[in-house]
Amino acid sequence: MHVSERNRAYRRQVLMPVVLELQAGGCSNSEIASELNRRSVPGIRTTAPWTGTRNGRTVLKTETHLSRQARAAGLHAHQLRPGQKIPAQARWQHAPRLTDEQVATLDLRQWGVRLDGLIVVDLDTKRDPDAATADFQQLLEEVPGLLGAGLIVESGSRNGARHYYFRLPDGFEGKTGKYGGHIDLLTGNGHQVVGPGSIHPETGYEYRIVSGSFDEIDEAPAALLALIAKPEPQQLPTRTAESLASDGELGEMLSYVANDDVEYDPWLCVGMALHAASDGQAFDLWCRWSEQSAKHVLAGMADKWASFATERDDAIGVSTLRWMAVKGGCRARRADEPAPRVLAQPD
Repeated sequence: MHVSERNRAYRRQVLMPVVLELQAGGCSNSEIASELNRRSVPGIRTTAPWTGTRNGRTVLKTETHLSRQARAAGLHAHQLRPGQKIPAQARWQHAPRLTDEQVATLDLRQWGVRLDGLIVVDLDTKRDPDAATADFQQLLEEVPGLLGAGLIVESGSRNGARHYYFRLPDGFEGKTGKYGGHIDLLTGNGHQVVGPGSIHPETGYEYRIVSGSFDEIDEAPAALLALIAKPEPQQLPTRTAESLASDGELGEMLSYVANDDVEYDPWLCVGMALHAASDGQAFDLWCRWSEQSAKHVLAGMADKWASFATERDDAIGVSTLRWMAVKGGCRARRADEPAPRVLAQPD
C-alpha cells in the first residue's frame, strides 16, 4: 500500500472516530487537540500546530490555513461577501487562481472554493430532512463509493447538510444537475461552495471537515460521472432555404423589435430566432441588438450562441422574428416601396 494510502486509511479508521466522538461532545478544535494529546493517540502532533497567528491574534490553524491547503492542492479559493455565500469579486468565474500572498489576505471565516475540475455532491436537508435522507440513500445505491469521498464537509447549518468532494478526470466535461429534490451535483467554474472554516451566515456555526483533506480528494466514481456526463451532441437536420433569411432581412425585422431592457427570456428568444434564421451566422447582429439595453453583458454570449446549435427549438426561427416585427409595427411593403430603416451597422 502506498504511503499516502496508509495515511488516509489511518486517518479514517483510527483518527476520525476519535475526532468525531469529541466533536459530538461539543469540543472545540483546540480542546480536541489537547484531548488527543492527553489520550496519546498515535500520529497526533502537539497542540502547537493547531494554532497560529494572524494580525497579531491567535487563531486556530484550521481556520488560518484551509484556503492555502486548497490552493496547494490546485484548487481556486476566493473571498465571499460578509455574512453571505456569494463571491465578493465580480466575474469570479473567470478570475485567475490567487497567489500565496493574495490567499494570505483572505478572511478565512468567509471563503469559497470554485469547482474547476471538481464535482461536489451537495446534500441539502433544510427543507425536508426525511426526503433528503431518502434521496441520499437512493444515490448511495447508485454510487456506493460516495462515502469514500476524499473530503467531506459538514455545513454550518447543523442540520445534516454536507459536501462530498471529488475530482473530475482530465478532459471530462460534466454538467451541473440535481438528484431527487434535495441533492445538487455541482461542477464547473460557474459554481462554487462555501469553504470549510467559514461561518454559516444564518446559524453562526462553522463549516467543518468531517473527514479527509483537500489533498486527499480522489477521482469521482464512474457511476457519479455518469450522472453528470454531457450527452453526445445530436446531428440536427439542416435548415431549409425557406427557414433562412438574409442579413438585410434580419436587420430590418429586428429594427422593429424594441430592446428596452427586456427580460432574459425575450432576449434569449431573439438570439435563438436569429441563430435559426441565419444558420448560426448572425451573432454580431444579436450583439448589436443586445447592446441597446443597459443590461447588456457581452461575456457569455458567444457560449450561449454556440449552445443554440445543439439545444435549438424548431418552433423558434424566422417566423418568430417576423411575428415580433409585426407586433412592433412592421407591415408588408409594396414591391415599389423602399426598405425601411435597419439596425445600424457598427462604425
